Amino acid sequence: DGRLKDALNQIQAGKYGPADKFHPIVEKLTVGDDSYLVAIDFAAYLDAQDKVDAVWKDEAAWYKRSIEVVSGMGFFSSDRTIHEYAKEIWNLEPLPFLPANITYRKPQWSDSADNLTSLASGLNLKK
Repeated sequence: DGRLKDALNQIQAGKYGPADKFHPIVEKLTVGDDSYLVAIDFAAYLDAQDKVDAVWKDEAAWYKRSIEVVSGMGFFSSDRTIHEYAKEIWNLEPLPFLPANITYRKPQWSDSADNLTSLASGLNLKK
């Protein structure tokens, strides 16, 4: 399967940006240590992407799969994972969230103000 070689040749030819910028990636995949097994899995990745593209073109199938994936994600919640790490690995107990301790003040925007600083100053925590 020559698709990886074609992709690497395109990268080296500068098709996706300055070739020298991507040289370390090309070198790692061709003569270095492919520790992420990109070269080995590349054909399977492209085949899987072709399947994704086919489903994307079938709107009803895409929506169905999207709903199925989202509905099955509950167990893999990041909140649950963080809670388990805190309790089982770090031996920490969560602190209660007290919304009464937080106030919000609408930021004062001006043309000369740094928007990020203004936004950040709009959030104040009571001590």
